[in-house]
Amino acid sequence: MRLERIFARQRSKYRPMTTDSRHGGPIAPNRLRALVVRRLNQVWATDVTCVLTAQGWLHLVAVLDIFSRRVIGWAMSQLLDTSLVSAALRMAINQRHYSQNLIVHSDRGAQFASTAYRQLLGQHGLTASMSRKGNCYDNAFIESFFSSLKYSWSIITASPHSPKLALPSSTTSKPSITAPDSTTVLTTKPQLILNPN
Repeated sequence: MRLERIFARQRSKYRPMTTDSRHGGPIAPNRLRALVVRRLNQVWATDVTCVLTAQGWLHLVAVLDIFSRRVIGWAMSQLLDTSLVSAALRMAINQRHYSQNLIVHSDRGAQFASTAYRQLLGQHGLTASMSRKGNCYDNAFIESFFSSLKYSWSIITASPHSPKLALPSSTTSKPSITAPDSTTVLTTKPQLILNPN
């Protein structure tokens, strides 16, 4: 491997914190415990992570259908706020024709407990569900997706002397796309280059 200049990719130990559960917003009960998911649009899971792109660090929000494991909504921005998580949820709502009794599961983050986000859920007849405090297993579906995404998309090139990060020139433009709710988000596919956790 050394002769051929092949280097193994290693998972970074850095874990940025995106969940702020120290807020006064209401906490929805965990509705996934003992629930068997048997169909599409029965349960969507959503969460936030940070990714390092050629544009710098961005927050990525994804909405995943637990039954199909398909990402049906997403949004990226330098700012993590309620409008960002709402933009991802709106994309999912527009992508799917769902019936009532659809559960949207998240962690206890301030953005998911905000009045605006809860109003969006109510307007579309969606039921909120939240993980237990400090329990990462409750939202393991989306955490697993984020882990695979970052590991698969991370690109590290190595020189004979030291590893270097790949910075593709095609991804150097700044985010300029606006979501339907006027939130500035990145809707192109940025090249993930580091932090494959």
